[in-house]
Amino acid sequence: MDTELLDGTWEFSFDEPRFDMNITVPFCYESKRSGIGIKEHHDTVWYRRRFDYSKDGRKVLLSFGAVDYEAEVYLNGAYIGGHKGGFTPFSFDITDHLEDVNVLEVKVTDRNSRYLPMGKQRWTDENFGCWYTPVTGIWQSVWLEKAGEYRAEYCHFIPSVSQQRVDIELCVSDGYTGDASIDFSLSGKRRGRVIVPVEKGIGLSTYAFPFDDVRDYDILWSPETPNLIDADITIMSGGNEDKVSTYFGMREVSVSDGRIYLNGKILYQRLVLDQGWWPDTLLTPPDAKALEKDIRSAMEMGFNGARKHQKAEDPRYCYLADKLGFIVWGELQSWHRFTGFSMRAALSDLMEQVSRDYNHPSIITWVPLNESWGVGGIATGDRQRDFASSLYYLLSSYDPSRLVSTNDGWEQPSETDIYAVHDYRFASDIASKYDNPMRIVENNIAESRPLLCKSAEYSGQPVMLTEFGGIAFCDGSEDTWGYYGKVHNAEEFMARIKDAVSHLISAPIAGFCYTQLTDVEQETNGLMNADRTMKLAPEEYRKVFLP
Repeated sequence: MDTELLDGTWEFSFDEPRFDMNITVPFCYESKRSGIGIKEHHDTVWYRRRFDYSKDGRKVLLSFGAVDYEAEVYLNGAYIGGHKGGFTPFSFDITDHLEDVNVLEVKVTDRNSRYLPMGKQRWTDENFGCWYTPVTGIWQSVWLEKAGEYRAEYCHFIPSVSQQRVDIELCVSDGYTGDASIDFSLSGKRRGRVIVPVEKGIGLSTYAFPFDDVRDYDILWSPETPNLIDADITIMSGGNEDKVSTYFGMREVSVSDGRIYLNGKILYQRLVLDQGWWPDTLLTPPDAKALEKDIRSAMEMGFNGARKHQKAEDPRYCYLADKLGFIVWGELQSWHRFTGFSMRAALSDLMEQVSRDYNHPSIITWVPLNESWGVGGIATGDRQRDFASSLYYLLSSYDPSRLVSTNDGWEQPSETDIYAVHDYRFASDIASKYDNPMRIVENNIAESRPLLCKSAEYSGQPVMLTEFGGIAFCDGSEDTWGYYGKVHNAEEFMARIKDAVSHLISAPIAGFCYTQLTDVEQETNGLMNADRTMKLAPEEYRKVFLP
């Protein structure tokens, strides 16, 4: 597909369509890079942009990467469509509404409500604890795409290494019936082709790889061999051809006997919690180089993956993780009040996020709930526990190629693939409990919270310490925040990290996730400062996290 970015200067206004300011898209008005940088909340904002377009007979799609939270889109005065959900993409066919000179207007409503999935955005007037400046409006790119009469809306690949095949589900627009072809290649070398019969918009097929192809050094994806299989999809209709290119990875994740396996080999995960915030751009990365820097910095420090915390990250991050062999945990943004309204919003966001990221092999785990946020009564409440369990079954059936940590941290239902523990008190005086994972299970306590909710049972899941550390530097400000006190210099900082990690590395658990990669606004417990400068040399960190 041919594309044209619409990023750059747009007209902008608060509350009403006066358009008395300018804003730089895709940065939210609360950020410095937007050119506005006002932290005062407004429920409604308006955008307007003019663009020229010459029709060439192909269909044209208008696409948005992410708009927080509810968007209404108008082109040349006509309502094109809307979307709810602050972290996922959407698009509209605007072919019939295009003129030579076009006026695009977008109304965004974001009530900053604790009933909606918003992640780490605060819902109060000021930042507090580990909640930060909210993001309103367009915060990822906007673009135009040219497409054929029928187009691939998505193509999901479900790899099975043990069966040497990949199952394919292709969705084509407008109820298309006919054939589509998919050509597979790796590093420019053709690997094969499959014809997918499509009936009324849906096509199902399977491609079986020759036995000799499915080997670690040949096509399998892993951190050591991050092979990406290119898939070129062609849809033909009356001589009007639509082509789109994507990729996937042949890899298989499983659990057995308290261990996590990748392609049949034990995978020990050394993860770092990464919230994906930047000082001048907030949730929006400054550019692709900033995303790559975060991944490479984490790898230099000895981590083999990241848990992307409370954020559906920019898709470029997932691509770079795929390419570099960096493991990722994807996580749904939390809400903070349990209602039927919240459940519907969460389910919609979750399905859109998983669909968007379905083919990224680096993502091996989904986290639909974190620390009972949004399900505060799950420990004893049947309704909230049932909702959590339903999320596990939904994810396991919709995306069978990944694990699910259902309520990461504590108060977990029986239905979870990982027994996830959050413990910021972790230090040498209590480290002995990690020498035997069963001792953790028997104690059933993470800090002061039960690890399992009422009536839940442990059934041999791998034990992981998925949040710990959180050691904050004291910068002289009373407003900064961290866990269990602050350190005052680099020597004390490293001593605290060693105290936490050295007792953990040899423990017979399935891995850990250290909090956190960078400082975020008032939260100063990062291994790097918010501007991505290192607090200590990366090789010093590496000695601890990868001894």
